[in-house]
Amino acid sequence: LTSSGVAAVAPAIGAAGAAATGPAAAKEVEDPAGVAMRFLHAAREAQTEMLKDESVARAILQQLGSAATPSPPPPSAASAPAAASAATSPAPALGQAAAAPGGQRLGPSATWSGRMSLTRSSTKQIELQATLLDGKVQLVELALRVAASNNGTLNISHRVPFDDLARRIPGAILSLSPMTAQQQGAYDDYLRYFKTKVRCGVSRLDDNDSMYIVPSCEEAAALLKNLEVAAPNAPPLPRNALLGVIAAAPAGTAPATAVA
Repeated sequence: LTSSGVAAVAPAIGAAGAAATGPAAAKEVEDPAGVAMRFLHAAREAQTEMLKDESVARAILQQLGSAATPSPPPPSAASAPAAASAATSPAPALGQAAAAPGGQRLGPSATWSGRMSLTRSSTKQIELQATLLDGKVQLVELALRVAASNNGTLNISHRVPFDDLARRIPGAILSLSPMTAQQQGAYDDYLRYFKTKVRCGVSRLDDNDSMYIVPSCEEAAALLKNLEVAAPNAPPLPRNALLGVIAAAPAGTAPATAVA
């Protein structure tokens, strides 16, 4: 797989082919690279079916992420015990939080990059290049699986104030940029919309987590500072851009406004 191959696929849709379905799919995937390659060339319906299998979905995400991202440098002798601990830890279930050795957050070494599609109230679809800056790749898996069940998109249905997200601990922080030059106008519209509303967009993932769409602008300065404090090992957050932050879903009593 090449980085361009990863950028071309919408990771919101699932893995490919009946060869990877059935009882064997529940076991360890013997040829993850082959499954990921079939994923790239499969029809959307076949891909969606494959994301329903946790082991296959995890193998595909790992293959696409490793193809799009340079491998981290080998651990030093001082970090060898932590690396050994990580190697012997059981893999978390898909969508669950992954704990790093010693309870630390996963930093730049967990970087993933791929394509995501957003809508606002099921309209104004935009294609984005998403890059994991800090946090848990398992939460990205969760977002991809949710999108796979919604025609390949994550729908922003509500808005909440910046300080609502500022009170939450981010599980994953992604930078979002236009997939193509043709998407720049739609991207600027999203950025301007949330900046004007002084709100984050909310796409509910499950009962526990949501993805918040944050305009990285002066109006959100306090929120951005909180995010940078929560992710000290991440690169500096981009300005005048969109961020995707996966964190606890808004409480039922939180003030929320429907997206127009």
